[in-house]
Amino acid sequence: MLSEMCPVCNSPLFEIRGELRCIRCDKPVVKVHEESEVLVASAPLILTRLENAITDKLDVLTNLSRGRVSRRSLKSSPKPSHP
Repeated sequence: MLSEMCPVCNSPLFEIRGELRCIRCDKPVVKVHEESEVLVASAPLILTRLENAITDKLDVLTNLSRGRVSRRSLKSSPKPSHP
């Protein structure tokens, strides 16, 4: 447990495998010193989420093309979520 607090929920932050994380929010936290660093610091997280979303969609389309999933079940199934 670190002395720094989560900027969202104000819980103590933890360093887990070299990454700052808020246990309560269950999200990574990135420290920046200036406002101009926010976009650069958040880019890897944004790209990872985008990659996960694209992979999920490709899996669905692959299964659909192979006849493993019906179109009806696609409309009723919940969307996958990623942290």
